[in-house]
Amino acid sequence: MPTTTELSLQLSERATADFEMLGNGGFAPLTGFLGSEDWKSVCENMTLATGDSAGEYWPIPIVLPTDLECEVGDVVELSSDEGKKLGTVTVEEIFERDLDQEAEQVYLTKDSEPEVLLGHILQASRGEKVFSEDVTRYLANRQHSADPLRQLTERERDVLQEVARGLSNKEVAAILHISEETVKVHIRNLLRKLDVRSRVAATVMWLESRK
Repeated sequence: MPTTTELSLQLSERATADFEMLGNGGFAPLTGFLGSEDWKSVCENMTLATGDSAGEYWPIPIVLPTDLECEVGDVVELSSDEGKKLGTVTVEEIFERDLDQEAEQVYLTKDSEPEVLLGHILQASRGEKVFSEDVTRYLANRQHSADPLRQLTERERDVLQEVARGLSNKEVAAILHISEETVKVHIRNLLRKLDVRSRVAATVMWLESRK
């Protein structure tokens, strides 16, 4: 049986809030911090990828960033930003996030300072709408321009509608009776036509057009 090492980690204010929300069910269906598969799926599809919650909508990556030297199987005792003991976790996976990808696909920008992004994360966790200054400016300007969705084909609009509902590529394919690869092609085409780089940005445009 592999040995485990008990370590200690004091969480940041944000990580403390995340841990408490996970513990009291405030982040349901999440039951713990995301692993790499779920992180990737949340960034790209706004859905979870593993376990009983696979395919369920979840828009924000909740992870535990740390520079603590540890290994899979280690037991880590957690304390809050104020030093209060919170409990222990067992390290199940160690991975490196692509912060540029996360900033672009989840928060629609990689130009914001970390403090600004943190504020946006907290706003989003409270259910508030959060956009970068660039996106806010774009939405304001777009009200005075032609509807960019008009250039989409009927099938591309069908795909975007389902994506905006938070469905994964696999679920969209099942609903529209097309292959998952065809869904990916439609998404690439509609992102190019809308001149955006992520399905999240396309979803914002779709939802704004419904108002």
